[in-house]
Amino acid sequence: MKLGLRFRLIAFTFCLILTVGGGILGYAVYLGRDNIFAAFEREGKESAAAIAESVLNELYFFDLRGVAVRLAAARANTDIRRIDVTDLEGVVVAETGKGDSRLNHQLRGPLAAGMRSASTWLSISEGGFFHVAGPVSMPDGSRIGYLHVEFALDEPQARARHLAMGILLVTLVYLAVGGAMAAGISARFARPIVEMAHAAKQIGEGMLETRISIKRNDELGVLAQSINELAANRQKAEKALAERAEELKRSNRELEQFAYVASHDLQEPLRMITGYTQLLAKRYGDKLDQDANEYIDYAVEGAKRMQALIHDLLDYSRVGTRGKEFAPADCQAIVTETLRTLQPAIQESAATIAYDSLPTVMGEESQLLQLFQNLIGNAIKYRDSKPPVVQVSCKQEGGNWLFSVRDNGIGIDPKYAERIFVIFQRLHGRDQYAGTGIGLAVCKKIVERHGGKIWVESEPGKGATFYFTIPARVDDDEGSHLGH
Repeated sequence: MKLGLRFRLIAFTFCLILTVGGGILGYAVYLGRDNIFAAFEREGKESAAAIAESVLNELYFFDLRGVAVRLAAARANTDIRRIDVTDLEGVVVAETGKGDSRLNHQLRGPLAAGMRSASTWLSISEGGFFHVAGPVSMPDGSRIGYLHVEFALDEPQARARHLAMGILLVTLVYLAVGGAMAAGISARFARPIVEMAHAAKQIGEGMLETRISIKRNDELGVLAQSINELAANRQKAEKALAERAEELKRSNRELEQFAYVASHDLQEPLRMITGYTQLLAKRYGDKLDQDANEYIDYAVEGAKRMQALIHDLLDYSRVGTRGKEFAPADCQAIVTETLRTLQPAIQESAATIAYDSLPTVMGEESQLLQLFQNLIGNAIKYRDSKPPVVQVSCKQEGGNWLFSVRDNGIGIDPKYAERIFVIFQRLHGRDQYAGTGIGLAVCKKIVERHGGKIWVESEPGKGATFYFTIPARVDDDEGSHLGH
């Protein structure tokens, strides 16, 4: 059965008051009981210290009869159930109170062992009684025996019960008043809340012309006005969003058109420049001087660089605009295919490439292939005199797969760790290492499209390790879906 808002508001308010009241009661009882027993403990230790001082002279002269008289006088305190006085060996030499006699026997009990090594009064509550024990010492600090006092807990327990009953009575009154207030609040606010909830539901379902008719000068009136303003603002926002979506469609069409122009209209003239320049060098090279042949080489090289730059720019722009829907992608197979593609560079550099078992992730296989090809290709390219050694690894951390590509190359100064992922940013000249400065920017864009992040850890001359994350699939457990 669906309960009405008014009943639920009353029930919620009352339960809230009950919870708060119960918490206050529990805390007050706990705090009050703790204070009662703390005071009782303090008074017990003070009483024990006073008894020890009263028997000091008699115990020093071993006047056991005098000690017994002092102990009997101390029993005037009705909370004291038993008192034991022992010698330095812990043997009871005088006693008074209830229980079996312990005279001439070793004192037993929860504090018997600890009191002989203690420098102050010890206390413990056990078996329904409160025990205090400590040394009987002369003014110079020398010990002449030990005192054990056992207190009944009836009096502090009674005080704690009285405190709890008083707090309970106050809490019950508080709950009764709170229940009445809950009913009044419900009657006052349930109707406008129901009306606003109904209007909010209609607005949420797209009926943005809905408005609330409540006119009040309190918070509910402000809320009603805010919901009306929200509906009006949402109408404006949806209109602006539709216009923005159409603008984005136009922009994407223009971007795709640019990609087409770049891949056809721009590259075709470059191919003609390269072809005819090379033909010029072939036919008339022996008739030209050395400078002319060098200029021709510069022209051919520049045209080829421009073709490579356009190609890389197309790759960069298509990461987001031409991306396919994600599907399970086997990273083990992707890295294997990457190494086949890079085989000429691997053989030329005598590189050693190793990789662990790699998982299957949700992503676009072609882009992940490009990602691994760029990272492993860079690890081979940016090497020193030693043959490259590259290790590809992966482990699961929380909800992500953490991939790493580690090499033993020339390394990177940490101050450039972010700059290298910016498009067209190069740390080396073209005469040292070929490239357009777009590869790592493409890697960053691919990783971010897959919901991850990429970074590098390196020092100059000590190699580099590139890390990137890709979210794990929902059904991935630790170590599952790894390649074999």
